[in-house]
Amino acid sequence: MSESPKEHEILMVMRKVLATIIKDTTPPPGMQSPLRP
Repeated sequence: MSESPKEHEILMVMRKVLATIIKDTTPPPGMQSPLRP
């Protein structure tokens, strides 16, 4: 099962977006996570 170049591109973009979200929502040490109420 081979991916089309477009599918591969989408996966790469999604991975980049996820990494950015994780970085943005990871609080510095000692700070509360913005995801927690």
